[in-house]
Amino acid sequence: MFFCLVVCINIFYAQLKIYKTITPTVIESISDSLNKCSFSKTDSLVYLKKTLNYCLSAFPLIRYNKIKIVAGKYNHPILSKPNFWAMFQSPDDRVYKIFISTETNSQLDSIVYSNLTLNAAVGLIAKEITRIKDFSTEGFFALFARSFKQLSQGAKQKIDKDIELKTIEAGLGYQLLNLITETNSKLKIENWKNSKHYKHYSKHIKNRHLSIDKIQGYIKEMPVYINK
Repeated sequence: MFFCLVVCINIFYAQLKIYKTITPTVIESISDSLNKCSFSKTDSLVYLKKTLNYCLSAFPLIRYNKIKIVAGKYNHPILSKPNFWAMFQSPDDRVYKIFISTETNSQLDSIVYSNLTLNAAVGLIAKEITRIKDFSTEGFFALFARSFKQLSQGAKQKIDKDIELKTIEAGLGYQLLNLITETNSKLKIENWKNSKHYKHYSKHIKNRHLSIDKIQGYIKEMPVYINK
């Protein structure tokens, strides 16, 4: 039984090589060929295609028709969502969009993709690919209900923490840990210049992440990270 479990784990993670630290040399070795993705205004985002390809390799069974990545000035560092028709379509026909901010006009600028260290940037993209994987498993009623859940702060927190746990389970835990560590450091209250912006962040965003201790605990417990 144990042998079968180990074999299944190895097969599932065969396409994802897990790194404690991703170096520029590692990321350069990854293909940037993405047949089912399109990019708009992303030329300035270093290693984006390679990072996206690496994160997609964690989910070899993910089903989608296309992922559109758009860069621009948005209030949130990153946001992913299915298009409106997704709830009426099969998973193989769905189109998803990832909006990557280049500027937020607040202290959140410090954690947009282009201002993160390499491993934290991979963690940022990893969360959104996990989110898309989550979308792809949901039918009409689940997708419809999700839009209403987003109106509740408590539900948003639960959804985001569940996404982070699934990101860790997929083998991208070290990169998520880098993201949350860097986020916590850069978004301390003393780093904010606008108290109104901090109040909004503190109320709506700050508590939507797993703690560093929890992430480290999950990594320590999960078989996929053994000997990493």
